[in-house]
Amino acid sequence: MSKKVLIIQHSTGVQPGLTTKFFQENNIPYDILHIYDSEQQTQLPDNQTRDYFAIVSLGGPQGT
Repeated sequence: MSKKVLIIQHSTGVQPGLTTKFFQENNIPYDILHIYDSEQQTQLPDNQTRDYFAIVSLGGPQGT
């Protein structure tokens, strides 16, 4: 099994959109972690993870 990209989604208002489209078109596997969901926060990998070859952080409205 090849390694995946981890997409961290910080809010419902910021969708991965073109990011996932790019990964799908190029057959790149990915997981989306909805960090705003308290149940999924426990699934955040530790700093030593080797499960992913890249991490994409979508950010959120906090910066606006």
